[in-house]
Amino acid sequence: MSREDLPLREPVPEAAEATVSALEALEGLPIAGQRLAEVRLMPVVAATLRAALDLMLADGLPRQPLSVVGDDGALEVTTPTAHSAGLSSAGALLETVDGSLSWSGGAPPFRLRVPAASPRPLFLMLQQGTLGLAVPWHAVLRIRLVRFDAAEAMARREGCTMVAPWVTVPWTESERTAVLIGLGPRRALLVADRLVWRMPADPVDADAIAPGPELGREVRTADGDKFWVADPARLLRGVEPPPWPELAVRPAPPRRSAPAPAPAPVAAPRSPAARSGPEPRLTVLRREDVEALPGEAVESAVAPETPSPPRDRAERVNEAPTTPRPARPRALVAEDSIVGRMFLQRLLAPRGFSVETVASARDLERALKRGAWDLLLVDVSLPDSQRGLHLGALDPAALVALVRDREDERVAAEAGVRHTLRKPFDRSDLMRVVRALGFPEERS
Repeated sequence: MSREDLPLREPVPEAAEATVSALEALEGLPIAGQRLAEVRLMPVVAATLRAALDLMLADGLPRQPLSVVGDDGALEVTTPTAHSAGLSSAGALLETVDGSLSWSGGAPPFRLRVPAASPRPLFLMLQQGTLGLAVPWHAVLRIRLVRFDAAEAMARREGCTMVAPWVTVPWTESERTAVLIGLGPRRALLVADRLVWRMPADPVDADAIAPGPELGREVRTADGDKFWVADPARLLRGVEPPPWPELAVRPAPPRRSAPAPAPAPVAAPRSPAARSGPEPRLTVLRREDVEALPGEAVESAVAPETPSPPRDRAERVNEAPTTPRPARPRALVAEDSIVGRMFLQRLLAPRGFSVETVASARDLERALKRGAWDLLLVDVSLPDSQRGLHLGALDPAALVALVRDREDERVAAEAGVRHTLRKPFDRSDLMRVVRALGFPEERS
């Protein structure tokens, strides 16, 4: 029986002692990440991830730290370079634990993504017409908003196939949610009409026949909504991996031949400068999370920045605008989860807000310098800031802190925040906060 013919594996609740923290799994490697001790992996997943990294970093530790991001559904490790000889084996290893190996545009950085240990599986919920789809969160490589007629072009750029829709939906000019799904090195693009949310769900006995062979079982959320699971192994059955990038990685070090029986001078090893091929261009910067729609300008996430002098914590950086404010109220969302950013943007825009989203404290500070904001939705924990530190410089009259638990709520309260919105975000809770801040729930 092949891997693709295996039934979907049910999650097995594990005690904390039977799992491995992300920090333990990556011990000895230079890493940059936050709160990784809280991310747990099954032992076989941790061992497979480490073996895959060892294959890709066969000549020693990288010159730049590995970027590590984890949550309650997946762990993602980004390495700025790799050996071409180890890519194929690393991808095959990761596939055995439902992990993936991906890269962008045939060049580094390379991203290894594996499932995190969790008593309840986490899914990205989508709507395709009247059909609800649940994609395992660890299989989600990237999410974009694209126009319907631009989805095929995106698939070509990613070097992957498109998943045939299960429901025929009338063509419209509005943008769709495009999800890049990965298993090992293989990838496919799934296009849906609407992004619902990222949430846990439990398997249930299906009361209907699955709409397609790629859909393995039904799951139900806490609200009672049912979704069909889009199994990556079935979606990617028969899909070939894209060509391995050759020019973007260092060649494997040359093997030394066995010494001759007769005593003879041994050739000195080649110096790094004498190796063939260009040195890789190392980077840890990431691209924009959402593609620009036709005719829409999006600021680059990697634009050069002039360092600003230190500012007093008491000084409010949400200063008065130097230009007249637009008629539409301006909302700024600072949230490291792309799903959270898209969800909040989709709810606020139809209610008359001009919405901008950022994913880091650095980009938050940049956006604040561009003028005044009527509504600030800011995560307590941003990846490049100490928890809650960035909240102290924001205008409390416009601020809503995005929190995960009671500890986040405590940090927000200590920073003087009066309004909070808890994850996973709920439409009614968001509207309640909007009304509390004096905005009408609906705008013409």
